[in-house]
Amino acid sequence: MRLHRKFRITQNSAWHLLHRLRKSYEAGEIKFEGTVEVDETYMGGKERNKHESKKLNAGRSAVGKTAVVGMKNRETNEVVAEAVNNVKKTTLHEFVNENTEVGTEIYTVENRAYEGLENHKAVKHSVGEYIVGNVQTSGVESF
Repeated sequence: MRLHRKFRITQNSAWHLLHRLRKSYEAGEIKFEGTVEVDETYMGGKERNKHESKKLNAGRSAVGKTAVVGMKNRETNEVVAEAVNNVKKTTLHEFVNENTEVGTEIYTVENRAYEGLENHKAVKHSVGEYIVGNVQTSGVESF
């Protein structure tokens, strides 16, 4: 009844929605396998576009932004993303290992934080390298 009132839908639709929500929680965590692309970014607006009271005046780049790491499975086009405290090696390795099965091919951009991952290949954006054979990260970057 609460869903029916809150979303202003019929009781029948609310009942159906409730069962779908419960079913999605039963599914649990799904780990990616096959080929995945991983990349990180920072989310948050530019300082110059913020209201004066919200400006941090603490520098440029990642100051005041939230780090987000994302992963896209090439075969299923499923995506998982998570806000993280930092983009250090331990954080990124933990994210990748929690969301992939053993033997998964992992494609990233060149970043020392990804070194040491199993089945890892990278492209070097710094030298204008965006695709090397099958290795690229454009799928997760477009997400």
